[in-house]
Amino acid sequence: MLGNLIYPNGDLVGLNFMSLPASFISSELPIFTSSQSYFLKSSFDDQGLEDRECFVQILLHNVWGSGTIISKDGLILTCSHLVKYGAIKSDLQVKVRNRLYAARVVFSTPYGHLYELAVLKITYTLLDSYPGVPICLRSSAGILGEEVFAVGYSLFEGSKKPCVTRGIVSKLAQHSIITTCYVNKGASGGAVVDRNGQLLGLIISNVRTKESVFPNVNVNVAVYSFRTSLEKFIETRGIPL
Repeated sequence: MLGNLIYPNGDLVGLNFMSLPASFISSELPIFTSSQSYFLKSSFDDQGLEDRECFVQILLHNVWGSGTIISKDGLILTCSHLVKYGAIKSDLQVKVRNRLYAARVVFSTPYGHLYELAVLKITYTLLDSYPGVPICLRSSAGILGEEVFAVGYSLFEGSKKPCVTRGIVSKLAQHSIITTCYVNKGASGGAVVDRNGQLLGLIISNVRTKESVFPNVNVNVAVYSFRTSLEKFIETRGIPL
């Protein structure tokens, strides 16, 4: 390990920079790890979370975020602040398995809404080109203390794979989940999944003040609280959340 990544104000990012032997440089092993037990291979998925095609990067000009494919025809769940609460309708790109697709916003909650949600639609169908299975939405609420994993494209726009960090559910509210997974810029709209690989929460933001950032304390919308409405939306493409 060469050292820790830090923000300009000196706060820890929660990631470490590592030097790899020359024989590893040509491989696709990530060189950034989390001090909160970043892992390459998931204990419940032989391929590893970072290799699952349902986790995508959303690009908008010089800004990027994360999202999760929730239907076979290319509906993507993300957070509404990424698309300016619906003000941005197009000019979006989604990177799926290192391929770029145009996308548009088909639903977004307004600013101040209880749920900060947006749904994007890839304009080119994935039926013939997307071999993976969309993520499964968890049907039950989170459990205090259970192990969870945050998946998002943090920090680096050109990342080929998402960053995966491990943590626990530290607090539960009616519509939100607080976890100890390390979350940084770019992970907004990403996924919090349980040990079964099911979508438990939608990453909104880490906790921050004017002086400090707390990457290992983050707020997520609880999928359980809007799952039924989201499934109806997927079926009808028009039921309000």
